Amino acid sequence: MERPVIGITMGDPAGIGPEIIVKALKNEELYNQCKPLVIGDIRVLEFMSGILNLNSSFHVVDNPDNGRYTAGTINVLSLDNVDTKALRMGEIQPQAGKAAYEYIKEASRLCMLGDIQAVATAPIHKESIKAAGIEAIGHTEMFGELTGTEDPLTLFEVYGLRIFFLTRHLSLKDACTQVKMDRIVAYLERCHIALSRLGLARRKMAVAGLNPHSGEHG
Repeated sequence: MERPVIGITMGDPAGIGPEIIVKALKNEELYNQCKPLVIGDIRVLEFMSGILNLNSSFHVVDNPDNGRYTAGTINVLSLDNVDTKALRMGEIQPQAGKAAYEYIKEASRLCMLGDIQAVATAPIHKESIKAAGIEAIGHTEMFGELTGTEDPLTLFEVYGLRIFFLTRHLSLKDACTQVKMDRIVAYLERCHIALSRLGLARRKMAVAGLNPHSGEHG
């Protein structure tokens, strides 16, 4: 079976995304399951690899077909969109938010073309995204906008339990106003269809109460 190419967006270049990626891609088992392709900035990844003394081997590609998808090699489609001299690690800054968004935009484009089969995302920082003047501050909203998907669903999976969110990135007050009977019914129907598309022939759904986690989700 052909291994799928998984695009990995680097996330905020001033955040923990580059560190997570260079560490994760030391795991040889990943290469048995897929062809990982990092979409980011090679200079940031090289810097982080050096800081961590990982001695990572990088291969820069101009398209997914040119990757060397063997254990020990980190393939990078580098957008070269970070001013590394001005980048301040661990700080909110417009260029970091803009760069993070551009990785997501490129990953979305490649996925829509069929050049990659899925996308895994490293963390972004909402304040940096906002500082860059980008309205969609969450991954779900960005992918929805970039793919032309109206009101996309967010799905988390933990040990076989799949969780859909009725609202995203709202204050608790605003989230409460979205908890309406017709909206819940419509979402249940959409979740039912989504689970069916994922191949789950037998499924049970339960409606949880309002979850005030950080005031973001309902």
